[in-house]
Formats: sequence, C-alpha cells, structure tokens
Amino acid sequence: MKTHSFFPTHLWEIDCEVPEGMIDYAFELKKVGKSVKLSNRSGSWHSLCNLHKDENFCENYLNKLLDKINELDFMPLFKVTACWININGKGALNLPHSHPGCDLSLVWYIKTPDNCGDLELENPFLQTRVNLMDYLPEDFTIENTIVESIFLPPVEGKCYIFPSDLRHSVLENNSDEYRISFSANLKFLDYDF
Repeated sequence: MKTHSFFPTHLWEIDCEVPEGMIDYAFELKKVGKSVKLSNRSGSWHSLCNLHKDENFCENYLNKLLDKINELDFMPLFKVTACWININGKGALNLPHSHPGCDLSLVWYIKTPDNCGDLELENPFLQTRVNLMDYLPEDFTIENTIVESIFLPPVEGKCYIFPSDLRHSVLENNSDEYRISFSANLKFLDYDF
C-alpha cells in the first residue's frame, strides 16, 4: 500500500527588522487613536484597520515590510486592504478567527517579551477529520504535521504570512509587559473584480 499526502497549507516566515520608532508610534496611537473590538479580549487594544491609508505610517513602517514581502518568489502584485496594530497587556488575547474577503493575512511582531502568547494556527480539516486523525499511524501524522494546531512563537521582527481563511488566535499574554504586533490583509490585484 502507498499513502499520499495532498493539499498542504503553506505559511511563509520572513524576518524584517522593526523600524526605529515603531513601538513609540504604537503607544502614541493607542493614547490618541480610536479602537475596535474584534477578536481582541481581556484588555487587548486593537487600532482601526486603516493604517495603510496613513502616508506617514506607510513611509516609515509599512513599506519596509512590504519590500520584504515582495521578495517572496511566488508573490504576485497585491494591495493592502486593511492593517492595524494590536497591543496586548497581561492577560490579553485574541480569539479564534479568520479574515474573509482577502487572499493572505500576516502578523509582524514588534515587541515580544518572554511568555507573551504564541500564535495558534488551527488545522483547517480538524472539524471534518478529527476522528480520522485518531486512527492514523503516529509516524505518518508526525511526518505530515497532521495535528490539531500549530503554535508559533512571537519573535520580534518575525513576520508570518498565511492564507486568510486559516483560523488563528493569539494565546494569553502571561508577561507583565506589552506584546505589540502589526497585522494586515492582502488581496491579489489580478483577482480584484
């Protein structure tokens, strides 16, 4: 018997140094800017999703990340449809969610104290294949990363890019310091109809 593994889910990891002044910018935005409540809970602060419309923000911060993203071999032309900053203090978290209506989503870690909460990516087939997963041989599940969730550590300057329909969450910040992240949604221009 031969077993094949199809339909993997891709995630791209890039390193992009946090620009000088971005942490101060985030705290200043929190002090003077409006916020929204989406997946953020327990004291998590979420800016409005329109930072890509601020020329100053784009010039000083966003464009540095976009230059790195454009270095990915497969990346077609895209536009940023939404971007925001999350500031999570002790106990704050982001509930499981996805980002419908776009192609890729990303999180870029700006400030990451120890024990500030991993990014959890859920297996997209979990709901329909949970019973099957229990019966697969352990060596096969390990070799093909067939698990319920993957946990990625928050590392300052690290950016994770993944399909927008992939459900994800951010675990509770158990640090006494703030975790700061920047997130965005990307839409491929060829399919903008």
